[in-house]
Amino acid sequence: MSFPVFIPAGSLKLHPHLVFETLAYATAFLVYLAMRKRRGDALDDGDRWWVIAAAAMGAVVGCKVLYWFEDPAATLAHWHDPAF
Repeated sequence: MSFPVFIPAGSLKLHPHLVFETLAYATAFLVYLAMRKRRGDALDDGDRWWVIAAAAMGAVVGCKVLYWFEDPAATLAHWHDPAF
């Protein structure tokens, strides 16, 4: 067996990361909708956009920091390179 094991979908072969990440987002959104229907919506629109912006910035910063920690030697070697 070779990794990754692609998932057949008709004539397509889908990468499992794409399939499971999409499934996770769809499941989380359905859970969110069910909880909002049951408990109501506690945020007004202005606060909601601040939460979305903070989540997006946290994702960007967290992703970059994780990338830097993946290979500390390469990070130190390319510290002054903005593209890195």
